[in-house]
Amino acid sequence: MATCYRHIGDREGEINALIQALAFDSPRAEIACAIGDWWFQASAWLQAEFWYKVALGCDPKAHPGAFVSLDCYGYIPLMQLAVIYDRLGQREKAIEANEKAGELRPYDPSYLHNRAYFGLTSGADQEN
Repeated sequence: MATCYRHIGDREGEINALIQALAFDSPRAEIACAIGDWWFQASAWLQAEFWYKVALGCDPKAHPGAFVSLDCYGYIPLMQLAVIYDRLGQREKAIEANEKAGELRPYDPSYLHNRAYFGLTSGADQEN
């Protein structure tokens, strides 16, 4: 339901649907990432950070039978935290989050782009 609200540009409907999902069970990383993204889109960095950290603390095996997006349990929140920390001027934390994401997806173009952005590799290395 939240995705539908998002597609029609109803931010209030989107967040309300996400919050309602929390009433049914303990948070899943997919919901925590969606709430984090909602705050991220509003440039509310501390609120987004909170929800991405919640996502990192979730266990994909805690909800058997549910559809699971494994990237929401690691890669996505780590990449988003890298951006958030960069925007907050916390460079070391941004690099750390990006490198943790790279442990999960070492050849992902976004991770490699961030490494170049942080000066950890040359832009030419991104193509390899």
